[in-house]
Amino acid sequence: MIPIIENELVKKSHLLTSDEYLTVLGFSEVAPGAISIKFATYTGYKIAGVWGILVANLANSLSPIIITTLAVVLYWHFQKNPTAASVLKGVKLAVIGLIFGVAWKMGQTGIVDAKGLVIASIAFISFYFFNLSPVSLMAGGAIAGLVMLK
Repeated sequence: MIPIIENELVKKSHLLTSDEYLTVLGFSEVAPGAISIKFATYTGYKIAGVWGILVANLANSLSPIIITTLAVVLYWHFQKNPTAASVLKGVKLAVIGLIFGVAWKMGQTGIVDAKGLVIASIAFISFYFFNLSPVSLMAGGAIAGLVMLK
């Protein structure tokens, strides 16, 4: 989902700059809810104010409701089918690849010096090895940025 959002909002339509995209993406880790809602809210407000927020979030909510309903019906119908299980496993692996791709791209544009690498590394180690919550890591990153990146 993240690469699709970046492609549509930054590269194709130029509704957001790369900096705006990264800012909303970072904020998305702190605020609860779906990432698409945050991007719809920010982009809708940027384009048309409060009405933009309402329209963007309504449009953003309808397609997942329809697609999820269809997916649940199909899943329950085909859940014992080995072919369907293979398809779902393939999709899961593709999503993992997309997440790695997004992390790589963000690292290339976000980590520009040794201090940034230290902050990113500490966040990764804290999350991966010590299971710290994303909210606490974002708060720690904000404090580290304030102290280290002035």
